[in-house]
Amino acid sequence: SFNSAGYTKLTFALKPTVANQSWEVFFVKVGDVPVGIYVDPTKYGPKPVAGQWATYTIPLADLGVLGTTIYKFGIADQTGLGNNVWYVDNVGFAP
Repeated sequence: SFNSAGYTKLTFALKPTVANQSWEVFFVKVGDVPVGIYVDPTKYGPKPVAGQWATYTIPLADLGVLGTTIYKFGIADQTGLGNNVWYVDNVGFAP
């Protein structure tokens, strides 16, 4: 478990490989119990462009996990494609 107290933001970089890529970001507690709110990261950074990195910084309050204990987070593809690849880098929490 990770206590998010002292942090206010989740930041990460994404690089899509297809046009019109879309995602949802979410957190879970131990046992994969959902916690918080699913959020579209593109509302917190630039529009995704295939082959280009972009950084997204999402307030933990917007994710519904500010000051809570979390276990892990996920980024889920929302393009509806049967097979899709994208890249993630520079994941971290910020005060």
